Amino acid sequence: MTISQEITESELPIMKILWEKGELSVREVHDQLLSSKDWAYSTTKTTMDRMAKKGLLDRKNQHNVFLYYPLISKAQGLVKWVRFFADGFLSRSPQEVVAMFTESGTLTRDEAHELHSLLKDDKA
Repeated sequence: MTISQEITESELPIMKILWEKGELSVREVHDQLLSSKDWAYSTTKTTMDRMAKKGLLDRKNQHNVFLYYPLISKAQGLVKWVRFFADGFLSRSPQEVVAMFTESGTLTRDEAHELHSLLKDDKA
């Protein structure tokens, strides 16, 4: 499976929050981003709407509030990042990077297995 939509550096913190928490409103994501990003609420909303158009997120209306949730798994989102770090910075194979993520607790065993499979199948 080739991951067609790359997650940008500005989108990654949003994805990390949603991977961990599941469905959240823009306000809830924005409040969690305040500790690491000095963004206006409108920037968070615009970024999340753009991510929905890219197919990274979807949203549903619950009691007149849109809740956003990821359409791709953490492993699917990390495929290109792992290749980038493995090749560009660490001079290691992607599989070695996956092993490092697993050992550090960054990924669960299931996530690491999925990422390993995606890297093997990904031709990008």
